[in-house]
Amino acid sequence: MAEPETSSLNAAPAQAGGPAAAGGELRDAAGRRIRYLRVSLTDRCNFRCLYCMPPEGVVKLPHEAMLRLEELARVVGVIVEDLGVSKVRVTGGEPLVRRGALDFLRALGALPGIADLALTTNGYLLAGLADEARRAGVQRVNISLDTLRPERFRRYTGVDGLARVLRGIDAATAAGFAPIKLNTVVFRDNLDEAAELLRFALARGLEIRFIELMPSQRALDDQFVSAEELRRALAEEFALTPAGAEGAGGQSGSARLYRLDGGGVCGFIAPVTEPFCASCDRLRLRGDGRLVPCLSSDEGFDVRPFARPDFRRRELIDYIRAAVGRSKGCAPGRRHIRAMYRIGG
Repeated sequence: MAEPETSSLNAAPAQAGGPAAAGGELRDAAGRRIRYLRVSLTDRCNFRCLYCMPPEGVVKLPHEAMLRLEELARVVGVIVEDLGVSKVRVTGGEPLVRRGALDFLRALGALPGIADLALTTNGYLLAGLADEARRAGVQRVNISLDTLRPERFRRYTGVDGLARVLRGIDAATAAGFAPIKLNTVVFRDNLDEAAELLRFALARGLEIRFIELMPSQRALDDQFVSAEELRRALAEEFALTPAGAEGAGGQSGSARLYRLDGGGVCGFIAPVTEPFCASCDRLRLRGDGRLVPCLSSDEGFDVRPFARPDFRRRELIDYIRAAVGRSKGCAPGRRHIRAMYRIGG
């Protein structure tokens, strides 16, 4: 189920000059410092989740439109070592379906500027790859899990794969990732499982993040459940005490955290009803070389001309700094996300 890769990742990213050499911090037009990069390795996925993929399927980007993994790793190296971004999360689509994904993770794990290397996955392939990903330098992993019921899982994802995902969660625990977070998109159809999913996470020492449904390719507005409604539902069984925002102290975080009596933490990510735009410090790099500052914006900046046929590091640094510096970032009032499978969240 892995995606073909035309060339292997044989070389680490080129040597960097360091943040000081490039002029310091990366900031957008609103003055927000960019510290967090999400890298979408591929727009391909082995699932067809209801809220992500359109019902008619997707037109996948051709392989020749994608940056090779060594090119993508060099671009990440510039953003980390020359532009001061310290947190990197590898996403998809499903990142582990791209051939060479582990080599890519190793290349990023070798970058001295990365303080936090994380992976988001649907967990289907994780059981066989968790140990290698941990040795590659991945510190944290987020695993998507919207239901614990096999038939419902099949309906949501198009795959009879719940047992494999649960094995992937166990493998991630055994590999020593910390923390392990479950990403649970909540909608009307699975609201009745929220308490069960929270108990599942607490029993295994996992941290669950309940995520509001973001409008995308499918008309699911009638399925929307706000974070506040979900908190009220959970409060019937759990005592939830606000614990502030995730990532306090200048680090990236989009979740509002709550402590539970008896131990444990859960979080609520509410981009629709409790937007966190003012504190957002994210930049997204798609596998085709497109830099995207905001999920709800049409803005995007193409770095491919600086990555091929020759890698032009100095020009790339200047281009990214200028592009992000004039980026308007958020698109107030716009909620529709056109291609979540291509951006990686």
